[in-house]
Amino acid sequence: MKAMMRKMAAGLFCIGWIASGGVTVGTVTASGPVKISGSEIPATAVSSFPLSVGDQLSTMDGQAVARVGDKAILRLEPRSTLRLEESGNDMIIRLLSGTLHYQVAYDANVRVYALDQPAKYPLVGTVKVDRRRRKAPIVWLAAGGAVAAVATTALVRRSVNCPPDSADNNCGQ
Repeated sequence: MKAMMRKMAAGLFCIGWIASGGVTVGTVTASGPVKISGSEIPATAVSSFPLSVGDQLSTMDGQAVARVGDKAILRLEPRSTLRLEESGNDMIIRLLSGTLHYQVAYDANVRVYALDQPAKYPLVGTVKVDRRRRKAPIVWLAAGGAVAAVATTALVRRSVNCPPDSADNNCGQ
């Protein structure tokens, strides 16, 4: 019964997507259920499922492979999220969390970002956004065996009640 309800929900999502006039920019295939713009799609329905600009694709326990036309192949690891955006003539693939492996055609107008950081290697590589270990996300950019880490930091204002030589960073909070 639960599986039937999931299939019906996926069908209704497809009908709603078609009715909205979304322009397909790619497709996704997954080994497990995924979420597309907040709607859970069961693995049985994720065989060349259409993607359009503005879609947010999230994997759960399985991987997903997305194709953006014939210009890019994206492999999204489990528990990862990306968003498809458009900027002028460019398609923006923005990794919001997790790990993304990508391969982009040389003549493609496709740009890969990890949060707001452009991928160091535009054609082939891996980007990773790790939000679990620190308050500020760490963005990993890798390709060809080289790895670079970019850490974003937040400035914290100390309370006026803290003595200047206090080692307690949470003083007064």
